[in-house]
Amino acid sequence: MKKVNNGIGLFGGTFDPVHIGHLIVAEWLTEVLEIEKTYFIPTKIHPLKKRPVIAKAEARLEMLSRALETYPNFKVSTFELDRDSVSYSIETIKYFKNKYPQKEIYYFIGRDNLDNFLQWKGPFEILELCYLVVYDRGNNQETNDLISHLKVLSVESPLIEISSSHIRNRIAKKMAFKSLVPHQVFEYITRNKLYTGQ
Repeated sequence: MKKVNNGIGLFGGTFDPVHIGHLIVAEWLTEVLEIEKTYFIPTKIHPLKKRPVIAKAEARLEMLSRALETYPNFKVSTFELDRDSVSYSIETIKYFKNKYPQKEIYYFIGRDNLDNFLQWKGPFEILELCYLVVYDRGNNQETNDLISHLKVLSVESPLIEISSSHIRNRIAKKMAFKSLVPHQVFEYITRNKLYTGQ
């Protein structure tokens, strides 16, 4: 496995809400690859997602900030939230490549996302600019031809079968969810009554 030491990890998503599965995977990949710093990048408008309603950017950003308080190697980037347009990964990667021109960029994606990677904007340009770090999420373990690409790193990671949609559904049904999110996030969701109307 390629050890990068001074590399920069990028972990994008809606994080609606951020949960312990996100943190476990990010911590695992950051440690295995010996990445210097990993940025969590909440998306504003996702080009391939069909879910029309997500929590407000301010709420998702606040939950992320609270969740990452005790992780010195994890940071939050508002790059995509600050943009008015659809969030394309290629634009985010270019931004970080310009910000850290001397460092390798490692973009984290679930293995299931590899199936639609060629539908992304500028997929081959992405592979020129960074490494794709592919981790297992349990819902699709079929082999994709891209997995053998030199710029695609497949990393075995803990299989955490937790999803934000599952958490939102539990909240909407008034079911327990405290163990699925960081304590600070649980308090924020409870105090602000997020997801109760879904």
